[in-house]
Amino acid sequence: MPGLPWLYAIGDVNGRSLLTHVAKHHAHLVAEIIDGIDLVASDDDAGAPRVIFTEPQIAAVGLTLERALERGLTRPRV
Repeated sequence: MPGLPWLYAIGDVNGRSLLTHVAKHHAHLVAEIIDGIDLVASDDDAGAPRVIFTEPQIAAVGLTLERALERGLTRPRV
C-alpha cells in the first residue's frame, strides 16, 4: 500500500519481476533504505535476465514483445 513508510514489499508480492535474483536485489535495497540511505525506485523488469528451465534451457534479456508493444515500439522487419 502506498503511503506506509514502514511497509516494504520485496519479491513476488510486489508484482514486478518474479525472479529470485530480482527479489534479492529488492531485499538489498530495502536494507539500505532501513539503514538510512536515500534511494529512489525505478522500473527494473525490462533489463532483468531470465531463464526458463527446460531442455534445452531458454534465456532472455530485455523487453518482452508485450512490454515493447505497450511502450509503442514496433516489431522489426525481417
